[in-house]
Amino acid sequence: MSLVSIITPTFNNQDTIEETWNSIRYQTHENWEWVVVNDASTDNTKRTLENLQSDKIRIINLETNKGVSVARNEGLASIKGDYFCFLDGDDLLPENSLSARLAVFQTNPEIEFVDGKVISFINTINHQIETFVPAFEGNPLQELLSLSGKVFKGNTWMVKRAEGKSYRFLEGLTHGEELLFYASICNSGKYAFTSEPVLYYRRHVASAMTNVPRLTNGYFKIAKALKNIKHVDQNLISIFKSRAAAVSFKSLLKDLKPFLAIKMALKIKWA
Repeated sequence: MSLVSIITPTFNNQDTIEETWNSIRYQTHENWEWVVVNDASTDNTKRTLENLQSDKIRIINLETNKGVSVARNEGLASIKGDYFCFLDGDDLLPENSLSARLAVFQTNPEIEFVDGKVISFINTINHQIETFVPAFEGNPLQELLSLSGKVFKGNTWMVKRAEGKSYRFLEGLTHGEELLFYASICNSGKYAFTSEPVLYYRRHVASAMTNVPRLTNGYFKIAKALKNIKHVDQNLISIFKSRAAAVSFKSLLKDLKPFLAIKMALKIKWA
């Protein structure tokens, strides 16, 4: 039975981390490890984690707050599984999340990334507000960089570890870091998905996706970072810049910020 590593970066999730844990321990696929990276939480997150009893949990406590990308890299460096996925410290896994994705991997040895339905909620899973359903199969790189919305909702992929491939986030990037990470590992392998839900995503009012200026700054940094990825050619970078600039412009214009909309769109295109 395949070992799946679940990586959770957490910062001040004392009110939700136990619920996240409960969603993991009742998975129908039982061979998993939970690697939790406590990013120097200042609340009772550390104590809550220490009170959880399981030999499947490995806790890494960082002494200073270093950000989500560093925390995820710390987790990636210590995993033992043949497959891995991410789960934030306030989100939940449906009980078949692991088993449903693993079943898809068995259908084709070329599949390296498996996604599924993502259900967003506020406060409790009974208050569901949005559902994402993937709509593509094959190598996902162009779909990712064209921001098509067919393969990317956030950090929701399960990844089959490939020999010789490096799995690292760009540290210091706090908006769009998942998109860049996935693009960096799509030099090979196919993307597929299950029709079953794989994640309950807790929506916050001030989430990264609703902070448009910071998100567009993230797009700018991604555009620059893509130049250092060998399998991303100039055509794909141009596609990303155009789409990201358009998204930024429309979002800021909707917020009645026309001058900022023009400034940020041009900034992305000139990256």
